Amino acid sequence: MGKPEFIQILVNPSSAVIAIRKYHKFMKDVHRIDYDDDGDCEFYSKVLVHRLAELIECNDGNSTYCIPGVSFNGNVAIFRMENAEAVERQDDL
Repeated sequence: MGKPEFIQILVNPSSAVIAIRKYHKFMKDVHRIDYDDDGDCEFYSKVLVHRLAELIECNDGNSTYCIPGVSFNGNVAIFRMENAEAVERQDDL
């Protein structure tokens, strides 16, 4: 997807799928992404994380997950929550 200035995050709770779509302008439900000098970015949303944790039935809230995804045409990335894998526990840090 490159480094889009805006993204839209779509969640389908019934099929436990997340889509991140590159977007061309700011509007409702679209988020501006700010990159650091290295070209990296971070996006935080406690509400989103809580809802995603419900989709993977994460009860402890102390784990970090990797969710592999697939990109389509460089404009959309799809992530299936059933593929989420715990990679570390936050209380172990």
